Amino acid sequence: MRTIKKNNEYKIQRYISRGAGRWVHLYGYGSGINPTLECLNELKSIGYKIVATTPHEKYTKLSELPLDCPMALVFGTEMDGISSEVIDNADYFVKIPMYGFTESYNISIAVALTLQSIRNRLQNENISFDLSKEEQIKLKIKWATKIIRDGDKIEQEIRRRLMEKTK
Repeated sequence: MRTIKKNNEYKIQRYISRGAGRWVHLYGYGSGINPTLECLNELKSIGYKIVATTPHEKYTKLSELPLDCPMALVFGTEMDGISSEVIDNADYFVKIPMYGFTESYNISIAVALTLQSIRNRLQNENISFDLSKEEQIKLKIKWATKIIRDGDKIEQEIRRRLMEKTK
């Protein structure tokens, strides 16, 4: 997960997440001149399409969003929505349909609805979205080093011993 700390500081709510945050890789942007642009450009450079959620722009329905490449979903703040940098750099805009007087959902609800919709489409349209075996192993090693005390040191030692065996 990537967070942009331009005007707001991101804080993990430990009493809400119940430890789920330890399984999420968090990348923060906030120290540069334009952290939003830095984040978006980095994502685009590694092949991601930027998908911004907003009720204000010409949009693609979630059910019609192309799923043929990696995408980064951008959710704005609850008060201000997405920034002008996001609007200028988004590849797609999506709107979560709703009825009534309010204009948008709470951020957690918007994320949940969007992810569930995309997950259902991937599964129903038989689009392969699983990690490769190599990606799974790398991720499991990262997780293991996080949950084991001195995990990074243990990993280094295991890798050193494996290299000795191959000599």
